[in-house]
Amino acid sequence: MALFGTYYTSNMLAHMKWPRKKGVLGKEVYEIFIVDQTINQMVDWAASIGSGMPRLAAELLAYNYRDRNWSSDDAPNIKLFADETSKSLHEKRLDLDHAAPHEALEPFQFAKHFKTNLPSNIFENEHTRSVLETAFITALLYGLSNPKHYENWYKNYLKEFENNRETYEKAGLGVSELPSLKESYANAKEIIDLYQAETGISFPPIPEELKQMIKKIRNE
Repeated sequence: MALFGTYYTSNMLAHMKWPRKKGVLGKEVYEIFIVDQTINQMVDWAASIGSGMPRLAAELLAYNYRDRNWSSDDAPNIKLFADETSKSLHEKRLDLDHAAPHEALEPFQFAKHFKTNLPSNIFENEHTRSVLETAFITALLYGLSNPKHYENWYKNYLKEFENNRETYEKAGLGVSELPSLKESYANAKEIIDLYQAETGISFPPIPEELKQMIKKIRNE
């Protein structure tokens, strides 16, 4: 399995200079709340790829399931998975034009299961990686299924930021400009480009069966 979700999460934390030394023994750890917030950001990032860059999303799916035969019974049924996710969201009666992808999908949160800081090798753990990659794929398919909801949410998110800019500045939060929707898509792709540059991987051709599934998911 590819490690796109793990790559994003661990690298964003490293950018914020985590893990850090904590406690009497000075062990390097991750603060749970910071990790959970970064996972939420990862989910929103994955959803943006599905929403604005369906071809890139298809390449990521083709790579992720490159060991599967898309023309056989072994093919990943991403259409069924996307439909089940949509059904679950419908039952929640969420306003997806205002709910962030991570709010809709509710990815795994470490704070619900652990009370202490997380060890510095947490991202080497296979269970952690599996959880993050599942969240990544789920969010990718969410974006593919709900491009308009994602776009509307992001536009509303920008409006909310502008409406509260003065409050942020008075609070000394030092919040900079947020990227436009188009810029956010470009920024999302840059992370995948960096992953490819660092790992040397190339994406396989997109199977025709996968292309057709994605068209159905997007109602094209």
